[in-house]
Amino acid sequence: ENGLIRELWKKFVQEVFYSSEKRNDDLYNILKKAKGDGIIIVYTTNNSGALEALMIKYQIADLPDLIINSSKIGVTKPDDLYWQSAIKETKGLIPDITPEEILVIDDSDLNCYSAIKNGIKAVTYKPGVSDGEIEKSLSK
Repeated sequence: ENGLIRELWKKFVQEVFYSSEKRNDDLYNILKKAKGDGIIIVYTTNNSGALEALMIKYQIADLPDLIINSSKIGVTKPDDLYWQSAIKETKGLIPDITPEEILVIDDSDLNCYSAIKNGIKAVTYKPGVSDGEIEKSLSK
């Protein structure tokens, strides 16, 4: 905490950090179209504490069919156990899915590399750059 009081840090994160962010409408629209085309949307997150508030703030709560939260698994991305657990949870929703049919979209190269290492397709998200690659990967 480097001398900061936990409450002060929490207030900073909520009022300054999160208030400076905004929803990525391009990615939202890509995922919304994919969902309309019958693609199952699964959120994977290490952001356990603020997830619900962020989903409401960015108006993205309508997208996920499943949320895989590291706080329930006990390990975070990029740990192999996280991805193995994510595959297992996704199979609970879609029993016949294979890891190769799963696409991870993450802004972390490390998380994407670890997903690929576990047999999952992955795209490192870069706004405006990787949209076409994501759309192609999501098209049936």
